[in-house]
Amino acid sequence: MNIDEAIQIAIGCHQKGDLQKAEPLYKKILSVQPDNFYALHYIGVLYTQLGNYDLAVGYIEKALKINPTDPHATYNLGIAYQGKGRLDDAIIAFQKTVKMNPENADAYVNLGIIHKEKGQLNEAIDSFRKALQINPNLVAALYNLGYILQTIKQTDEAIILYQKALQQNPNLIAAQAQSDDLTCIIVLVAGVAAIAGLAIFVSRRQTKNSK
Repeated sequence: MNIDEAIQIAIGCHQKGDLQKAEPLYKKILSVQPDNFYALHYIGVLYTQLGNYDLAVGYIEKALKINPTDPHATYNLGIAYQGKGRLDDAIIAFQKTVKMNPENADAYVNLGIIHKEKGQLNEAIDSFRKALQINPNLVAALYNLGYILQTIKQTDEAIILYQKALQQNPNLIAAQAQSDDLTCIIVLVAGVAAIAGLAIFVSRRQTKNSK
């Protein structure tokens, strides 16, 4: 089995949610090829999903030293920084992400969440509105923007946004009832974005190999 085949197998396990199988495969690849961008990046994503943000940051930073202009790795580094509480670093990573990929609505959502945590409500509102310009049905943006507008007494628009969010995800009330903050929304965004990044990579590799 060559490195490319091993990467495909590792990513396949990762996409299926089998992190216990994916982790040693990534590590085996890195033992043979320590500077493999994809293994470094995606084992970092894996550790983000496991909540081990120290390892996540370390691996993704190494990946970005190899390919500093990759928008997916830059975004996922922002997620790891965010989980670790390095909010200023996360802002920088997400800002770099949207410069490289202006259509990344999830990056704007996470920028909005961080600005909200920092009490920067105008910046948060702007970020959520930019996310909704890209994807008008993005639940995390709808909910969080509605939440902020509710707190500043702009209730008419807040109600409309909540209604749209519930149309997209009727389980949102139950999910939010289990949390006093927005952690559930952050996890939703991080998880979906990470797996989307993996899917894009697999697609590119398969397309390349099929030529």
